[in-house]
Amino acid sequence: MENHKNAEKPVEHIQAIIDALQPDFPLLKARNGDRFNLNINGQRMCFLLAEGQCGLNRGSDELTFTDFNAPGIMGLSDFWHDDSSLTVRAIGPIRYILAPVDAVLHTVGENNLWESTTRFLMYMATRYQQYLQQNTSVPTYTLVCNYLRGLIEEDFEVRAATTAERYIKERTNLSRSVIMKMLAQLNKGGYIIVKRGLLIKINHLPEKF
Repeated sequence: MENHKNAEKPVEHIQAIIDALQPDFPLLKARNGDRFNLNINGQRMCFLLAEGQCGLNRGSDELTFTDFNAPGIMGLSDFWHDDSSLTVRAIGPIRYILAPVDAVLHTVGENNLWESTTRFLMYMATRYQQYLQQNTSVPTYTLVCNYLRGLIEEDFEVRAATTAERYIKERTNLSRSVIMKMLAQLNKGGYIIVKRGLLIKINHLPEKF
């Protein structure tokens, strides 16, 4: 979920890294649903998103850790990386670079992009801390509210194609029945507006429910 208002994305610095890589790694195209491993035969890979939107998933259970828009980078830091089965999933058509981490760092050094890399890593550290605050030891209701707020801030295309239940379930370990019950109660109480499963509007989410 890339809607953390207090984590300012260093767009120019991320774009500088992507631009520096293109002479050696031309942009590739992919379609909605295509997946990319961040570990290939024991080699750590860096995924650089030039256009579009992607999600970062855990392969064992398809849990979505985060969504990110272009320009974006995954795999350069260790925050999300556990050397197991993390995959990047395209959400719609994208253009991207997939390169070994060592090659990316070599290009960073050759082009003196260490400041850009540092600013990106600081941004990712903030994002990861926010993820932990949102998902660790959080009551079920708070967790649902966090992701409802995340969903309402997504692009219209995402909100129009993703039910509230699916959006929350993909990002948590909550059961479908628990999510559906809570959404139904919030909708009935007028706190949110849900039509055909899609979140239309958040009127007010009470602190306790």
